[in-house]
Amino acid sequence: RISLRGLTPDSVTYMIMLKNCCRKSAPDLEAAKLWLRKAEDRVRREGLDEETWSEAAPLHRRIEVLYAILMTGYSRVGRLKDMFSLLGVMRSRGIRLNQNIFQILMNACMKFSPYGVEECRQLLRIMQRMDIEPVTANYNLLIQGYGRSAQLTSALRVANRMREANIPWDQWTYFHLINAVVGSGQVELSLRLLAKMRKDGVRPTASH
Repeated sequence: RISLRGLTPDSVTYMIMLKNCCRKSAPDLEAAKLWLRKAEDRVRREGLDEETWSEAAPLHRRIEVLYAILMTGYSRVGRLKDMFSLLGVMRSRGIRLNQNIFQILMNACMKFSPYGVEECRQLLRIMQRMDIEPVTANYNLLIQGYGRSAQLTSALRVANRMREANIPWDQWTYFHLINAVVGSGQVELSLRLLAKMRKDGVRPTASH
């Protein structure tokens, strides 16, 4: 309709189409890849060339968002192989990887892979080798995985590592830790965690 009116769709238009394809109850990922290509091409034509585009922060950030949207679409249906392939494409094209991209990938590994904990641990190592500092959300997924597999000592070790690195615990950190502790039958420790949570200014919810 935009084209019929003599107007030229911009990158935001294509991004919306990409997002709509990925948000469907049954994501149309083949169409999403097409819209990604159109959106990225439009972004480049809106002021970037092949040699300098990665140095322009606002438009560079827009390209990162496009790939994150497609990554989310893959994650909704558990297409882990495609997610790792997309990660490789981003690296080969010089598109900056960030904590959010790894969070999407780690979350999918935890949800769909029988080796989710090991894969999350490996992804954290990759982040560190690439000088991408993991944030709270990245560590939370590993704590969740350890808790679900009854590896309380490992969950607490990750939490302590966060403290040592001055990475704050949020409500999800406490949620996964308390679940791990209760699952191990250590009710007294779970009460101490709740007290620490309040002391840290993190408000408990009914789920805690």
